[in-house]
Amino acid sequence: MIKTICDGGINWNWYLCGNFNELDKTVHVHYYERWHKYENRGSNHPKSEHANMTLLEDDKRILYGIRLDTIEYLVTNPACVFDYKDFSVYVAE
Repeated sequence: MIKTICDGGINWNWYLCGNFNELDKTVHVHYYERWHKYENRGSNHPKSEHANMTLLEDDKRILYGIRLDTIEYLVTNPACVFDYKDFSVYVAE
């Protein structure tokens, strides 16, 4: 199931979008990006849900897992956390 999770900040909201498999607790990450809270610049923020999200990454910022609330998902396409830029599944709010 594709989910977009909002992880808020002071001036920016960070969004992680992934295809979460609830059966085997894996996730294929599509994008991890930020949108300024007070600017639209012609585009809306992604439609999202809120959860207590923790990114699990190594010392080189390679994402290997995501914790949503108390459930951990293994990332099936590990990469640097800032390299996820597949917006093909983006849905505006």
